[in-house]
Amino acid sequence: MSVAKMLLIGFAMLMPLACGDDDSGNPDVTGDDGGEIAADADADADADVEPEADVEPEVEGDAGETTDGPPECPPDDADHIYINVAGQVMPLGTADVGGMYLAAVVPLSALTGAPDVLGETTTNVDGTFFFSCVDVKNSALGLIVLGDDDPEDGAAGDFFPTFTGVAGWTSDAEKVDLLSAIVFALPNPLVTGLAALTGIDPAGDGMVMGNVIDGTTYAPLAGAVVDSVPGGSLTVAYPSADFTAVATDMTSANGTWVLTEPLTGLTNVTATLTGYTFDTHPAATPAGYCFFLPFLSND
Repeated sequence: MSVAKMLLIGFAMLMPLACGDDDSGNPDVTGDDGGEIAADADADADADVEPEADVEPEVEGDAGETTDGPPECPPDDADHIYINVAGQVMPLGTADVGGMYLAAVVPLSALTGAPDVLGETTTNVDGTFFFSCVDVKNSALGLIVLGDDDPEDGAAGDFFPTFTGVAGWTSDAEKVDLLSAIVFALPNPLVTGLAALTGIDPAGDGMVMGNVIDGTTYAPLAGAVVDSVPGGSLTVAYPSADFTAVATDMTSANGTWVLTEPLTGLTNVTATLTGYTFDTHPAATPAGYCFFLPFLSND
C-alpha cells in the first residue's frame, strides 16, 4: 500500500480535537504561566455530528446488583483528593480501540517522557473507559492520559503511545469528576506513513503533531502556519490534502501539521491565520511518545 493511501485511510475518520473549554467537558491543561499544556478533544469529522454524551459507568451494588453512576470514593483529606475519570478513546483513522491500555499521569511528567502514573485501566470493547478514584492531590496543572497497547509495548504493536490532556486546574477546588473525557489514539500504520512522508523518527525522537480547526464549524483550516513563540524557529511539515506530499509554508485543506525536528525543551507553539486567533500551548517531544496538539480558533 502506498504511503499516500495509508495516510488517506488513517485520516478518513479524523476527529478534530478542540483546544479550549467546550462541550466535551475536557478543560485545557494550563501551566503556571497561563500556557496550556495540552488541548481538549472535541467535535467530529463532520460538524453535524453531536458530541459524545457523558459516560456513566455501571457499578456493582452491595447485593451484586448493577447501579448507574461512579463509585463513591474515600473522603478527601489534607493529603488526598479523589476523582473518577470516564470517557471515550477516539482513533485517528479506523482502528479497534477496545482493550487499550490507559494511564492517568501527571502533566509535567508526561512532557519529560517519564510518566508519573496515578491510575491505570483498559478500554471496553467500544472504546469507553473508566478510572476509579484517582488521587490527584499532587497532580499540578491538570491530568493527562496516556494511550497504548495492552500490555504497553512502546512503538511496537497496533498503537503508538500518545498523550492527551483531559483536565486542567489551578486549584484543588477544580479537581472534580470527569465523565466525558476524550483520549486520542494514534495507530502505528499512520505513524509509519507520516515518518516516511516527513522524515521524522517517532520512536527515537518522539513526535508532535496536530491540526488547525475552525472553532465554530470544527472544519480543518487551510493556509495556517504553526510556529514557536517568540522566535518562530520550528521546522514544520504540512501534508497535502491527498497526503502525497508535504509543504513547508502552510496547512492544506486537511489542516494537519507535523514537527519534523525534535524540540530542545518545553516550547510555546501557536498557529496563525488571517481572520483567526489561536491560543499558545507549550509542547515537548519526549522520545518514543506522540504529543497531539490541535489548535481550535477562538473566533
